[in-house]
Parts: sequence; C-alpha cells; structure tokens
Amino acid sequence: MNVSPFMPINTNEQMSLALFLHAASSAETFDDAREAPLPSINLVEELLRNPQASFVTYARDDCLLSVGISEGDMLLVDKKLKPSHSDVVVFSHEGELRCRVLDMKNSQLCTPDNEQSPIELNEQVGLMIEGVVI
Repeated sequence: MNVSPFMPINTNEQMSLALFLHAASSAETFDDAREAPLPSINLVEELLRNPQASFVTYARDDCLLSVGISEGDMLLVDKKLKPSHSDVVVFSHEGELRCRVLDMKNSQLCTPDNEQSPIELNEQVGLMIEGVVI
C-alpha cells in the first residue's frame, strides 16, 4: 500500500469523529442518552505516546483492507515505537512511502491477503522503517 507524505500532527487542532458510545436497550433510554452531553476526548492524549515523534499520513489503496485500512483512511504513525511482529508499519522503499504488515518470523513486509508480493528484509533491500501505525 502506498501512503501520502508525512504531515506533522497539530496537537492544538480539533477533529470531529463519529463515536458510538453505547447501545440503548429501549426507546426511552435512547431519548435520555440523546439529550445528555457527549464527553470530550482528546485523541492526542488517548492515542499518541510520543506526540512530538508522531505524524499523519493517508492510505492510497485498499491492499490492507483485511486489517481494517482502506483507501483514504488517516493513519497515525509513531516514529519512536519499536516495530514488533504483526505491526502495521510505514517504510520508505525506492523513493516511496509504503505501508505493510511486519512479519518478523519470515523476515518480510507483506499484505495479509498476499495482494502484493512480500518484501524480504535483508541488507540488500535498502528500505527504512519510518514508524508504526497506531
């Protein structure tokens, strides 16, 4: 999967996201819940461990759809996290930023549905893991 260039995260910027907070068991409960104020969630505090080393990028195709990433999705990337097996990582390869699943057991970067051929991890490949998608 190709991704867009990294953009810094503006920690002062607010984003509107649809959140399903709970299910109502009856119409009466639903009416009460609908009138209650929604809690405020600071995504920077909740999601980012290293805000100064985190960036935003966007998915440019659907080859990671089986892990829940589709074209146009915003990806939060932490450059300080150490990648581990099965992490979704962003890496630079042949001048492009790409996104794949890290398979440390087989020393490769792959797509779960094998839509694209895996990239073997060895010294000759010349790629650099830029960060972990959180």
